[in-house]
Amino acid sequence: MQSPRALWFALTSLEPRVALTLFFLVLVTFAVTLSMLLRRLGAPGGAILGGLIAGIILGPTLAGRFAPAWYERTVIGGFAEREELDRLTATHGMNRAARQHFGMPAEQAAPLDVNERDLEMAQRERVAAARWEHQTAARWFVAMVVGLLLLAAFARERPAGERPDWYQPVVTGLWAAALPGAIGLLFLRWWGLEGVMCLAAGSCLGAGALLIPRSDLEIADDAEPGGRRLMQSAAGVAFAAAAIVLGWAMVEHRGWSGLAGLWPVGLSVAAWVIGSGRPLPTTWADRGRWAAERLLTPALAAMIAYRIELFQHASIWIIVVLVLLSGDGRWCGAFIGAMLARARRALPTMRLVLASMAAGPTQVALTALALHLGLVREPVALGLLIGAMVMELTTPLRAAMASRAREVEEDQDESA
Repeated sequence: MQSPRALWFALTSLEPRVALTLFFLVLVTFAVTLSMLLRRLGAPGGAILGGLIAGIILGPTLAGRFAPAWYERTVIGGFAEREELDRLTATHGMNRAARQHFGMPAEQAAPLDVNERDLEMAQRERVAAARWEHQTAARWFVAMVVGLLLLAAFARERPAGERPDWYQPVVTGLWAAALPGAIGLLFLRWWGLEGVMCLAAGSCLGAGALLIPRSDLEIADDAEPGGRRLMQSAAGVAFAAAAIVLGWAMVEHRGWSGLAGLWPVGLSVAAWVIGSGRPLPTTWADRGRWAAERLLTPALAAMIAYRIELFQHASIWIIVVLVLLSGDGRWCGAFIGAMLARARRALPTMRLVLASMAAGPTQVALTALALHLGLVREPVALGLLIGAMVMELTTPLRAAMASRAREVEEDQDESA
């Protein structure tokens, strides 16, 4: 049996691409195992929570602190370029201190300062390029998992029953996407973040709930005949709107050629449009849901969390606002849209649109894609991930809220 030191030497001697592939396999396996354990223990939201815990343990928060050089060389990339940047920064700092000490005239020191800043900026660009190249495998892996999750989410059985007028899911879905997305965009812009990042974060906040749990679908059907079909169609509309905004952000960030990076989103939306109205067998729909909830969602949550240094990237106000918009913002938007689409009573509509808060997996999917494409940074990605997790944690609470609203509604009917 090999000693721990010999095993560590073998791991650190691996070729970087092989080591990175092995790291992703361990990360995803750990995330899926944790999520299944949490589910077995009865914890709601175990899929996203398991991925978050796995990413924190194997990411820079813990693993990166125990072996920083190996972690940067293997997982982050650009190790040599970053060392050269540190050398340049230290050398230029000493040069500036020497010029000040010996009293070099300002007109002579200014060109030297400008030249040194240009050299540092060029080296920072080389560091970013090296890390982008190193993360190619991660981008492909995330894109494939996102594509599989979205295809599984759209490949659902089409329920029988009353079909709502076409404009009802359109209005409901657009409001469910626009209200949290617009508020999130304005808040992040006011916070001082770049416009592209604000657009991408808004699109993630507007992603529709494609994997609605059966409990929420039953609540929607109980609130209104055909409520299940209405909320599923509204979720598809909301997701399509979010995909358009994400594409806009990608064009602003990398030009029209950057849209190629969003191929999993375009493929899934096209499959939804083409397959609309063609019901799938219940067995296939259940298998797709099982894979998306048990395997793909934990994997994507871990692929977000491993990029986050918790003590560096956590911003309490960004987290609080994005958590509120992820759940309550979606619900308020869907409620306004449903009330505008048709004259409805308030309490049944409140129960009807609770399903819009089941958007955790789709928010995780778009956040993972946006993070690995460079559209959002880690503080925003952390807020979106925690917001998705909170939505999953509130699944039992939504059932309790619906039950209480139903009791109040019955009391009002009896008193009338």
